[in-house]
Amino acid sequence: MPLKRRPSRKRPPRNRIGCKRGHRQTRLLQPERQMPLPAIRGKNVHLFLDFDGTLAPIVRSPENARLPDSVKKVLNRLARAPGFQVTVVSGRSLRDIQKRVGIRGMTYGGNHGLEISGPGFRYAPPLPRAYHRALACLRPVLNRALRPFPGAILEDKDLTLSVHYRRLAPGLVPSFKRTLKSAVSLWRDRGAVALRTGKKVLEIRPPISWGKGDAVLWLLNRNSLPEDIPVYIGDDRTDEDAFAALRGKGITIRVGRSPRSAARYRLNGPGAVEQFLKNLPAMQGAAHE
Repeated sequence: MPLKRRPSRKRPPRNRIGCKRGHRQTRLLQPERQMPLPAIRGKNVHLFLDFDGTLAPIVRSPENARLPDSVKKVLNRLARAPGFQVTVVSGRSLRDIQKRVGIRGMTYGGNHGLEISGPGFRYAPPLPRAYHRALACLRPVLNRALRPFPGAILEDKDLTLSVHYRRLAPGLVPSFKRTLKSAVSLWRDRGAVALRTGKKVLEIRPPISWGKGDAVLWLLNRNSLPEDIPVYIGDDRTDEDAFAALRGKGITIRVGRSPRSAARYRLNGPGAVEQFLKNLPAMQGAAHE
């Protein structure tokens, strides 16, 4: 009797460089060399920047992250330069990111774009009431669940909750993840919250289709012309949402050594980002010459 062939599993479609569709091999930018980006020459540039891992180095405790003085000077110059609009879009709360950057006249997006504030305006997408009730219940539940895991930190960002585990002993990580998912499961199964992952962090976020990409597009629709060029720089999974949203619309740059991303370009780290930002005015030229 002939053997039956097992049905083959369908694999995600891949492009010619072996990446999942939507991701591609990024091109490494080297700020110490000449980096002509002709698309921005003479154009108004809408610059969007992540904070942790992009403008500031990632540290073991998120409360210790700080913006280097040299980067703050560069951002100050860009925020006041003709032809530039600068926005910092972070997973941190709006109040936190405004305090850490501390530059007036810029736009800030906190909680992955769930709260946006700029000169003369504020915006926040509506959130379900059930989500706010779930957060109120989850705060004490998560505090209890994290007691056996020294090094795990619960960060309350008002609109979202983040649990950082960078300082957790590696051997405890699998148990920690199971415990956290179990603690959230009741509200997650009801559709009241969503659980997202980032770099050594698990985040409880609202169950709505809104992320950094949506926030960036909302800002561009509010205050840009068709010929303006958006430039987005970020290092985390949450930034991939913005890279995808801006595909074919602007310049996207992933920070870090991973070459697979929806971004077109790559910079090696925050130091390279700083040098790139210093070079931007020369690459752009004067938009209003």
